[in-house]
Amino acid sequence: MSGGEQLRWLKNALLFSRARFKLIAAGGQMLNDDDAYEGWNQYPVERAEFLAWLQQARIPGVLFLSGDRHITELTRYPRPRYGGKADYPLLEYTCSPLNSGPARGDANPNRVPGTLVAERNYGMLRFTGEGKDRALEIITRDVAGRTLGSQRIEAGQLGWA
Repeated sequence: MSGGEQLRWLKNALLFSRARFKLIAAGGQMLNDDDAYEGWNQYPVERAEFLAWLQQARIPGVLFLSGDRHITELTRYPRPRYGGKADYPLLEYTCSPLNSGPARGDANPNRVPGTLVAERNYGMLRFTGEGKDRALEIITRDVAGRTLGSQRIEAGQLGWA
């Protein structure tokens, strides 16, 4: 989990960012409620406060990036609906490992079906389009460079109208 000064910096950067996609990268997962390892779920009060702040501040375009799980998966985390554009479900792309042994993949109640990769792999992020047409393609590849899966996320899915 981040310290107070780090969180203040992050919140300030998010408040003033005009980027369509705001990537928040950390070693441990943010959105996996069942993560038994080093994830933000080990700090439930701090995580809940930060996620609530994201929604209350109406920050669009947030996507979490994480690793260190020895698997790759996409997590879709539903949020309470208040009728605003900031009610979009949060997404987290977890990608690892390239050099270490893969794991089997623990339970993750919010995993997007079909996104679990339990072999050596790496991820690529490809941004396309401009303005309201901005999109992100997340591509997972094996060690030989073959595509194992991909997900396309349009800016509108992350709170941009």
